[in-house]
Amino acid sequence: IGGYEDGSYHPERNIKRSEITKMICVALNGGKEPNLATPGTPTFSDVRGTTAAWAEKYIESCVSQGIVSGVGGGRFSPAGNVTASQLAKMLLVCLGYDADIEEFTGNAWDTNVNVVATQKGIYEGLSGLDVSAALTRDNAAQMVWNALQATEVTYKYTLVSENGQLVSKVELVDKTGEKGNKITLLEDKYSGAGIYEGILTGAGELGTAGKDKIGMLVVDKLNGATVDDTKDQIWTYSDDVTNLYMQYVKVLVNNKGDAYGVFPVAKENTVVTDIFANVKQDGDKIKIGGTSYNYDVNKTSGKESGMVYGVKNSSGGPLYINEIAAEVRSGDQITFISNDGDNKFDLAIVNPMTSFGKVTYVDSEKVNVTGVPGAFEEDDIIPDGLVKGDYVAVYKDSFTGNDKLVKAEKVTGKVDATKGNGSTITDVEIDGNWYTLGNKNANEPFQNAVVAKGDSVNGTGDTLTLYVINGVAYQVTKEAGGSTDTAFVIRKTNSIDADGNVQMRVLFADGSEKTIAAKDTSALSSINNGDLVTYEMEGSAYELTKVADGTNEAGGDSVVSDTSNGKFVKADKKITVGGKSYRVSSDAVVYIQYQETGSNDVKYRAMTGAELNNLGGDFTADKGCIAVIDDGLASVVVLKSSAYLPGANADKMYGYVTDAGTTREDSNGKYREFTVWTSSNEEQVVKMKATGTSIVKGDLISFDMTSDNFIEGVLSTSDGTNKLTVATGAIDQFGKDYMVLFNGEDLTFDDDVKYIYVNGEEGVAGDGLEQAYETADGNRYNNVKYVVDSSTGDVVMVALNTAADGWDNSVTVPSKDVANVVGNVATGAKATVSVKGTTTTINLAGEVTKGVPAALNNVFTGKEGNDTDLTAVTLKGIIPESGSVTITQKNDALKVYYSTSFSDGEKIGTYDRVNSNGGETNGDYSLLIQEGKTATVTVSDDTGVIATYVVTTTGLTVKE
Repeated sequence: IGGYEDGSYHPERNIKRSEITKMICVALNGGKEPNLATPGTPTFSDVRGTTAAWAEKYIESCVSQGIVSGVGGGRFSPAGNVTASQLAKMLLVCLGYDADIEEFTGNAWDTNVNVVATQKGIYEGLSGLDVSAALTRDNAAQMVWNALQATEVTYKYTLVSENGQLVSKVELVDKTGEKGNKITLLEDKYSGAGIYEGILTGAGELGTAGKDKIGMLVVDKLNGATVDDTKDQIWTYSDDVTNLYMQYVKVLVNNKGDAYGVFPVAKENTVVTDIFANVKQDGDKIKIGGTSYNYDVNKTSGKESGMVYGVKNSSGGPLYINEIAAEVRSGDQITFISNDGDNKFDLAIVNPMTSFGKVTYVDSEKVNVTGVPGAFEEDDIIPDGLVKGDYVAVYKDSFTGNDKLVKAEKVTGKVDATKGNGSTITDVEIDGNWYTLGNKNANEPFQNAVVAKGDSVNGTGDTLTLYVINGVAYQVTKEAGGSTDTAFVIRKTNSIDADGNVQMRVLFADGSEKTIAAKDTSALSSINNGDLVTYEMEGSAYELTKVADGTNEAGGDSVVSDTSNGKFVKADKKITVGGKSYRVSSDAVVYIQYQETGSNDVKYRAMTGAELNNLGGDFTADKGCIAVIDDGLASVVVLKSSAYLPGANADKMYGYVTDAGTTREDSNGKYREFTVWTSSNEEQVVKMKATGTSIVKGDLISFDMTSDNFIEGVLSTSDGTNKLTVATGAIDQFGKDYMVLFNGEDLTFDDDVKYIYVNGEEGVAGDGLEQAYETADGNRYNNVKYVVDSSTGDVVMVALNTAADGWDNSVTVPSKDVANVVGNVATGAKATVSVKGTTTTINLAGEVTKGVPAALNNVFTGKEGNDTDLTAVTLKGIIPESGSVTITQKNDALKVYYSTSFSDGEKIGTYDRVNSNGGETNGDYSLLIQEGKTATVTVSDDTGVIATYVVTTTGLTVKE
């Protein structure tokens, strides 16, 4: 059956005589368009050359088969209606009935037709049908389908003797196959197609079938006849019918194992779906929407019933309906099914949420979500209109096995009522609707979802933003309260508009900067740049009042200020104003004036008190400080500084520069634009107004992001002044909050550690860490660069390069193998070794006593300067086994120890293993090391430089 050209079917319209002929011709040709011809001379005068000409071939075919006839006068009436009796007659002829024999003609034709049609099930599912009225397109389709399921008939002719004469007797019989089975029209015309009945136990990846397949473990009926030995049937079918999983269905199948359609059998199935929050266990019944249902539970092996699919019990075993309260979450959708006609639930199906998070990146090919490894891509099911900042629930699509994202509903409002109390509030009412708060238990995947940022739901009056799935909030944020009717004056102009209002640039509590029209009142005359004000609206104009102690406390008890000595102290999480310290309310409004790194650009920002307390360091307000004090807490704060605002640890961003970009210019001046793969697992084009920080492709950078995609406070690995200090290593072991490198370093992560993932020179989405790859000679490629917070010693950024050769093709010599590279390390010192190309870098760290190690006394005996602050190490086997090499040592320690011989700090000599100097053996070469200095040893032969050794002393102390 097809529809109209616009894709519609219009089931409510009456079927036309021309349309039904096509439906019949296609049905009799196995569902395919038949190859039909038209006669040279048309049978009817009202078809060819009319708007019904498209149907001529179908009409002629049906007429030739005796299925239809004209209406008289050489006309067919192609646009005429069809009654149910008329279509029933056509379909009975298709089944093999002879209209003349069965008296489907004459005055009583319709009565005879309706009797046989009812017996054959042609009217099945059409109770109340007026068989004499015009038939609608949907009922016509049902009748055709019913006819396809009916058994075909034929006529059996036999000669018998009656009164001495041979007489032909006609007997109507069912058409049968070679095995005596009755043949349906469907089986005959659709290549042996059949209708299987039973419980659908496989729908794609759900159950027993597999991708693009459906399955039935036990077949109950085939073509309406009960069968006992037909099992384990699997058919090809690409449509998603997971909504019919474990229901009693009919499956239309051809002889090639292809299913044409799957249909639930209504009388066998009772299906009820709801979110679990609306499901109540009422003794031995399940109550949903005010209706109670019985259920079967049988845990006997091989006879199980009442099982819950999709969720296990706490021990990992089967879960049954009577146990669902312990394992199913409030927001999960649950479907109860009775599939044997008794209305008692035989099973339940749950497709649980696997994770919930914030969308951090969206493009046409992928989506990144916080807390979810990797990226969601085109094979996954992603809702239209998804944008960065949305929250989504992640499910497994039952049919394909791919991930399915469902966008959470955002609800913001004041809490009018709650259920529960104190720290155990379970539900909140906002704008007349109740919402359940998501799970907070530590053993659940959403333990940190409610409430965000360490807030808590205290009761009525809180203003909350909820992100809701099926009535359950899995992310809740308390909105900033307090003095949101304040603003900070950025610039007061002398410009007056036509209404006499003064044009002013102000920063509002929500972070927006706007040019406003301020009423020219007496209060306005005392307001200057950098002041804190309150405002009221009068039409489109603002009436401003300066905040000051004794005159306007902005809702607080008092106002304190300081013109140059205010500050925020990170360690105390307090502000100091006028010599006194105050804690800042977490929902306070904080206005910041600061300057960009490397430039004199003045910036402005509004934040909450909680964000202020999360700043990355102290902040001195040398340009002034104002605070509104309410019940001993600062509820509104102004901090004005000539310094850069240290980014909040939780908000500090890191990135890998994939394109250093270019310099551009607009009406606001010049800026640089470049591409960064960020710690948010996304690529961003960012802009930087400051020109003081050097940034090149391949740099790792740290920065703060403004709302207009400009970055501030930039540090980079290539800049000598504004330098991001990054260490390099090879990961051996790792966990959620630590990593151990192959050089033996054991590093702890900050709670807000940021991750960047790179493959070669390309930023990629990633999750977690991985062990460094081994080189052919047993070393390890350096696969991680990291930043350590000098104040805590914790790692705050990890950049993992997933390429086999890691960062820059450099390697780390594992700590167990360092002794093969460097020896005679003084007690208290630790040596780490990394290699890139022909350059080996050795770093000495730790605290040692001055003087050379005892094992090297014979090498340096008799030299002057034994009381200097030096130590020594040995480079193992750098002189080749045969031939001679030139060794050049550049080392400030030479100036100290050999003040007369090597006053320029350079020593050059020729060495071989036979005539090595100073009693050294095995091609070793020892050198003196001075704290805070770097020594370089170059080994060359007549072909050029063979190897270079760089000995650094980061972290080394030489003491008395």
